[in-house]
Amino acid sequence: MSNAAVATLVRPTKGTKGSPPTETDSSATVQKAPSNAKVQLPVQVAPEVRRSFKAYAAERDMSMSDLFVRMWDDYRARNA
Repeated sequence: MSNAAVATLVRPTKGTKGSPPTETDSSATVQKAPSNAKVQLPVQVAPEVRRSFKAYAAERDMSMSDLFVRMWDDYRARNA
């Protein structure tokens, strides 16, 4: 291996991280999704439950998201 192919590691000096974001720095804030946007709801279910749920929605020509929302609305109406 020649000397030209050897890389030199350079350690950053202390204090090179930069300054913390200011209160007016909008890149540091978390933006909420618009109320009409869809977001993911990660849940863990058994593979059989997922297959059954997906088939049930497909048999009714609806998305799994739409089926979940209908189920949730029904659940809340019955348990209010």
